[in-house]
Amino acid sequence: MPDNIAARRLHIHSAGGVFATVLAAHLVILLAVGLESWDDGYITLALARTFAETGHIGLTPVSEHVEGATSPLWFLLMAGIYKIGITSFAGFHIASQVVAALCSAAAAVLFYRLIQPAAPTAAWWITVLVFLLGPIRAETGNGMEMSLLCLVVLGILLLLRDDGSRWPGVAALAALVPWIRLEATGYVIAGALAVWLFSSPRNRRSLVAIVLASFGSVAVLVLVRYLVFGTVLFTNTMIAKQMPPYSPPYPSAAWWGQQVDGLIFEPVVTALPAVVVFMILLRMSGQRLGEKFAALKSRAMARTVPLPVSFGLAYAVGFFGFTAVFGANVFTLPGRMGMSVTLLLVVAAMSSVSLPESAGRREVPRGAKLAVVGLFLVPCAGLIAYDTIGMTMRVAQLVTDDERAKVYSFSAFRANGEAMERVRRLLDQPQISVLLTDVGQPGLCCKNVEILDFGLLANSELTRTGWAGFPEYLREQSPDLIQLHSSFTQESGITRDEYFTKSYVPVFVDLSLFYMRKDHYAQLENSCVFGPAPKYYFFTGGEPLSSQKGAPADSALHIDKDYLKSLGLTEYCRLP
Repeated sequence: MPDNIAARRLHIHSAGGVFATVLAAHLVILLAVGLESWDDGYITLALARTFAETGHIGLTPVSEHVEGATSPLWFLLMAGIYKIGITSFAGFHIASQVVAALCSAAAAVLFYRLIQPAAPTAAWWITVLVFLLGPIRAETGNGMEMSLLCLVVLGILLLLRDDGSRWPGVAALAALVPWIRLEATGYVIAGALAVWLFSSPRNRRSLVAIVLASFGSVAVLVLVRYLVFGTVLFTNTMIAKQMPPYSPPYPSAAWWGQQVDGLIFEPVVTALPAVVVFMILLRMSGQRLGEKFAALKSRAMARTVPLPVSFGLAYAVGFFGFTAVFGANVFTLPGRMGMSVTLLLVVAAMSSVSLPESAGRREVPRGAKLAVVGLFLVPCAGLIAYDTIGMTMRVAQLVTDDERAKVYSFSAFRANGEAMERVRRLLDQPQISVLLTDVGQPGLCCKNVEILDFGLLANSELTRTGWAGFPEYLREQSPDLIQLHSSFTQESGITRDEYFTKSYVPVFVDLSLFYMRKDHYAQLENSCVFGPAPKYYFFTGGEPLSSQKGAPADSALHIDKDYLKSLGLTEYCRLP
């Protein structure tokens, strides 16, 4: 008995060390990143802020009522955080990062508990290294929901492995999954079915609970969406992501990029950590790869596959199948959508290789060390993610006054919103409408701007009509300001639309370029300081691959500048 108590205390101490180490690392990451985060994370914060303040679900109180958040549960959680008094722009964003960091640290503890029996001496360092992979770090830096999904899915697996009779807890966690990411429901159900078929669990009540709770939760979610938004199953963001330029329906440069990303790049990025860990442990165990696969096949036939292996592999197959059918979105971050898959595959790899006690005293092979280093240092593997980019941007702004450091940083999105607010004040209007693509930070910073989402994610009308309805939409909305954006300029055909070309003129506000409606331009012309265009301004970038059929691959990068140049202006209005 004393030995059991001592072992339990040691286990708790080790798990606490994992939590503290991962949390400390992620807190350092979020402090280093600061506000230099992906704009999509701010979209949920903007929607949550508006909901907490007004009960209206929109990017701002005066914007369209729309389901623009990809995760209803994360949206509600952020609204709750805002409601308790964390309301400043910076404070609210940092709070989202802290919650993501806590989710990662808690998930790390569950991950450690899952792999510790298979490799007692290696579990600690493997856990810490895995939770410092690029996509997981970036999720904390961006303050988004995938860390929460990892926590819930690992919790389901742990309850299934430790005691299949804990069906109420399993059911409760399974019911959360659709509210975090709808598509992950299918992955969890696939995992449960695989456990039933290949692992012969002693108690199948938990597996039934997963399926019933998942379907029941989806039914409730569908009902809520119908009552609140008038939609049934697919969210506005999911519909938008199936439209060009996100998902071109025809061969184009972006279409080919999507195929490579969905069928090759994303699976490699997602599975690579598990493959590396598996090969290292296999080498340390002295086992052969062929023998291991033969043993797994035999166990599958005998229905004695370790539960973490069957659940993790089936979950991964569900994810890869979804990605192959619907296509990976080249606009998202490498490895982000498959974060939970990466963790489950590592658990499966660990559970399929048992290390002898003597392995803990062996020197890790040089090739294994290089492989681990590669997970962190090889950018083409997709594992150096937006947190490192955000840190670089922040450092650049601290050490230089170069305009490029402002224009090419993520905080430029907020400055862009503040430029819109400046125009509103100059026009002396209670609100103005702006058609633009990067809507998260402008939505969070500027409540009096009616945001018309050119990027579709928070625009229910354009997702309903498609780009064919854009000319009518443009005339109906007649935005006060328009900001062009690369592929969306191409797909909408706005620069060929007579209404736009005759009704809007270019105006620079600080380092942001807008096209202002001519009646407003006439009102503000006396406030203009005329001069050449800034050498660097927002937005001058764009998508590297065109989604247009037959268009040059890089045409989306140039279309906005080409249109500005085609106007033949030598001087532009620059508003203070």
